[in-house]
Amino acid sequence: MRLPEDKYRNQIRRRCMNTFLGRVDLLEERNMSLAEMQASYDLQIKQLKVEPEKEQDKSANIHSNCKNAHLLESCTVKEELERSLLKLEKDLKEMHLQTNKALQELAHLKLHLLDKRNLNTMLRLMAEAKERLEGDLSSAREERSKFSQLLRVQISPTASRIQMSKLSN
Repeated sequence: MRLPEDKYRNQIRRRCMNTFLGRVDLLEERNMSLAEMQASYDLQIKQLKVEPEKEQDKSANIHSNCKNAHLLESCTVKEELERSLLKLEKDLKEMHLQTNKALQELAHLKLHLLDKRNLNTMLRLMAEAKERLEGDLSSAREERSKFSQLLRVQISPTASRIQMSKLSN
């Protein structure tokens, strides 16, 4: 024969178990969300690491094009191209430093992300950091594009004059 106490104990045990299982489900959902966010940030970090390498390759191409500047007739054009190249390299280094700074900031924010009490604040800070980084990268790309166009415009007329002078000889 079951006592009423056993009945109440069983009810209390079931309630405790349901509460416990509910909390476990919440923790699992939160952990899955954090894992997805971490994967997303890892992907962003990988992409940000590739960007400076691409920029360095482009700078190396421009640099090699400028090394071929001995074909140019005018020393002033060559000097201007060298100054422009130095400026481009300086801008590239600055962009690389900004990218590294952003990567450090993302890593720092990623560490704070693990503290569940500050989750919302960290998400907001990460979004702001990402927006700043995207803005910086966008403006750097625009500057690089403008500068590349300027170099092409400066190099094209001079190269055409050299070819014409070779043809006339």
